[in-house]
Amino acid sequence: MALSLERLAEHAREIRSYLGLRTYLVGVKLLAREEDLPAKARRPLRHFGSRLPACRALNVARTYGWVIGQTLEDTFCVLGAAAFGMIERPDYLLASGLIGHHARDEEAERALWEALRARFLEPGACEALLFMPAHRLLAEPDVVVAYGTPTQVAVLLKAIAWSGLVPEAQFVSIASCSAISYAIKHGKPTFTLPCAGERLLGLSEEDEAWAVFPPELLPVVAEGVKAVRKIFPYPPIKPLAEPSAPDWYPMKPEDYRAWLEGQARKGLK
Repeated sequence: MALSLERLAEHAREIRSYLGLRTYLVGVKLLAREEDLPAKARRPLRHFGSRLPACRALNVARTYGWVIGQTLEDTFCVLGAAAFGMIERPDYLLASGLIGHHARDEEAERALWEALRARFLEPGACEALLFMPAHRLLAEPDVVVAYGTPTQVAVLLKAIAWSGLVPEAQFVSIASCSAISYAIKHGKPTFTLPCAGERLLGLSEEDEAWAVFPPELLPVVAEGVKAVRKIFPYPPIKPLAEPSAPDWYPMKPEDYRAWLEGQARKGLK
């Protein structure tokens, strides 16, 4: 039975609170028509006066807690639009030489294109994207995205693996947003790192990683992050063993006591 939006939001809050994530989890939904975008969604071009790459629209949603709706008109990056099936001819990326800027030769260019194409949704898959902070879900998302430090994301992934479902790493070095299209396409949890475009244009932080997974795994993750604490504690438990210091560095109390005894002996002479 599908969980209500309230329950999904509750599980998302649990995960964020337990891991201490800096930003909100975000539900991503693909919409067949622009008209399906809810009136409450902020549109980048209309409300901000600018076009944004999908990765920055996602970052706005997870940072400010705003619902962001985006069409091809609102987007800055055709790579992301191709990933979500928003353009008719994704082969433009190869034919225009755009991907060639990321490759040393034509063979490498072709390899990158084939890797990306396998992750992309088919043209016409959607006309609009909806990025919803998990506490403001307006519809059931297709996937949920969670950003954090590598360790925080590792704990989240460990929570999924604890249930027997092993996430797959997805990083092609271009269009990291295609991890979302991959997860939607295959119905599998995955994780990735920000690509060059996401860092430079999307403004994701250099110490961040992120995971994307189907919404039905939210209760699995919420339970799992606590269940794996024994084997993968977070925040990390500090070592309880006594540290050591070189003999030439007199920092320990016994060094101090030895010094005092030496001073006392000097006083008796």
